Amino acid sequence: MLLGREMAKQLKKFGAILTLGIEMGVCIAIGFFGGRYLAEEFDTGPWLQWVGLVFGIAAAFKSLYTVARKMRDELSRDSNHPEPPQ
Repeated sequence: MLLGREMAKQLKKFGAILTLGIEMGVCIAIGFFGGRYLAEEFDTGPWLQWVGLVFGIAAAFKSLYTVARKMRDELSRDSNHPEPPQ
């Protein structure tokens, strides 16, 4: 194996954190532009655009919460069961 087990774990955690920024941006953009499309389709003015933006922001923060909870669980699991020295 090219990377050690510990290095591979750290890179996996780092990758999850890096993709979080992209995921948050995509959630907000989809909410905004989806709401904008619906606002134009139903001629409601900017109301559905703003509702879509709020839902996009909520989805982004849900994603942030999910990743943070997963990282917290992994850190607590790692601290409870340390790996033996190699």
